[in-house]
Amino acid sequence: MRLLALVLILTVGIANACIIEIREATFYPNGTQSVGRDWIVVNFTNGYGYEIYDVQIGEIAKIPTLLPGQNVKIDPYLELLPKEFPLVIMAKVEDLGERSRIEYVVKNFGKDMEILISFPRFEGFVDCSDCEVSERINFYLFVPSNSSGSFSITAARDFVIPDAEVGFKIEESQNLSFGFKIPISIEKGRGEKWNAKFQTSNPTDKEIEIHVNAWVDLCGEIREIFNESIKLRRGEVFSNAAELESACVPVFFFKGKAKAEDFCSYEIIPCYKFGESYIVGYAILKGFSYSPPASPTPTAPPVFPYTPPPPPIPPTAVWPEEVQLTGIVEANIPSTRTLPLRIKVEYAIMMVPATLGAFTSMFLFPVLNRRGVVASRSNAKILELLYPRFRIYTVPSNPITGGILVEPDEEVVSALLSVGLEREDAELIAVAIKIKKPIIARDRRSARVALACGVPVIGYGRS
Repeated sequence: MRLLALVLILTVGIANACIIEIREATFYPNGTQSVGRDWIVVNFTNGYGYEIYDVQIGEIAKIPTLLPGQNVKIDPYLELLPKEFPLVIMAKVEDLGERSRIEYVVKNFGKDMEILISFPRFEGFVDCSDCEVSERINFYLFVPSNSSGSFSITAARDFVIPDAEVGFKIEESQNLSFGFKIPISIEKGRGEKWNAKFQTSNPTDKEIEIHVNAWVDLCGEIREIFNESIKLRRGEVFSNAAELESACVPVFFFKGKAKAEDFCSYEIIPCYKFGESYIVGYAILKGFSYSPPASPTPTAPPVFPYTPPPPPIPPTAVWPEEVQLTGIVEANIPSTRTLPLRIKVEYAIMMVPATLGAFTSMFLFPVLNRRGVVASRSNAKILELLYPRFRIYTVPSNPITGGILVEPDEEVVSALLSVGLEREDAELIAVAIKIKKPIIARDRRSARVALACGVPVIGYGRS
């Protein structure tokens, strides 16, 4: 259960962070590390319930406008100069005669951190301290800022420690500011003089800054009434009034702009290269071998892996030009990567309650033998059962932690939209057709359409 808990923390973080920095990192047991690619992903959703514009995320990103619930994801948004993580991992070996004891020390020079270190179970493994052992040997550490943690493994006298995965994240925050429309009103009347009352309010649950400007057209002559910036607390009302004498009918104008400030999470996570794609959420801790001499001579030192020189520094980071977004956001920035980002997190295998599925599963076990399934983030619970035993495929607009992103064919998506499917369902079915894999349908309607297209369906979702 501790594994599942940590994994869920990582999953939620990746899903909710509006800025994600991903660093390709390798740690070595002599305390060094190397960092390869380092890049920024923007993944921002307008969760405020109203249209916002001029969205500024720190000094990193600017988005022109977003409708309520609209999401923009740009990967990569910005390539950075490589920077090391504030972690040092060191190993030392103690000769116990017939056995060896390997002690690892993890030093944290950053913020408090939860760390998972996972080794494949290897030949010669005997025991470990404060660990969970199955097909892998897992250690869970909470290392406070500027502190250290440790763990140990007991192995045979001669051993080879394989490469391990190191999972963690660093949580920061970024200032967020945006503009939005506010309700304004003008009440015009006439007594002895012409009069007008101008009013606006703060409809949000936070303090906002507004700029208000009022003027009057008086027989073709424009006169400013007021022009000021003020702050309004939650629910607070601004009002102002003016009166004037005029032989003709005056025309009053009132304009207001609002700006709010907030923050969003900035998370820094490691990754490592896997073929031509990346495993996100984990760095690599290199393994090493140890063979003490048979005679009672001084103990031979362990053989650590070669530590490569620091990677060459790439050219100065280039900021992308502002992306104009309208309707459904699908902003793409040119990338040197030709394969989609692959995200992997290990899940504990657990029984799925019978209430998870609202209708009968079709072809469940035959299709799973194909070792791959297309699914969306709404199927997270059943994916805990399937991953990592089966590959999970999804679309870039709906990334899943552990999923392999596949771009759907837009012509197929358009055809599926024409029969009344939601875009998410249409994209998932288009990917299933493209890669010839079964799909976990979100509801009965999408299941029927998928079956009609010749796609095997695992029935799971709303009836």
